[in-house]
Amino acid sequence: MVDASGNPVQGATVTLTPTASTPCIPGPVQGVTNSQGLVTFTLPPGTYTVTISKGGATTTQTITVTSNGQMFTITLNVSPTGMIPGFPLESIIAGILLGVATIALLRRRRHVR
Repeated sequence: MVDASGNPVQGATVTLTPTASTPCIPGPVQGVTNSQGLVTFTLPPGTYTVTISKGGATTTQTITVTSNGQMFTITLNVSPTGMIPGFPLESIIAGILLGVATIALLRRRRHVR
């Protein structure tokens, strides 16, 4: 598991759900990524829906396991710590600057009267 910049994502919840019922895995299995952004599952060949979530960000992909030892890299777009999900940094900075400019104009108007 890596973020959009290629950095490992630690602490992401990974849920694998077989797309068809299999006797080996009757339902979803779940794990959490380690400090290298890795989580390990032992799965029989088949197609799985992978849902990954962390900090309000979620991504879903389908993978097909064809042999033992296969590895998959999935990207999850996560916000930097402390950011508001869904609002890019530029929007937050623009809002702060607009607020400061509004306060400055209001103070200026009071002094002019």
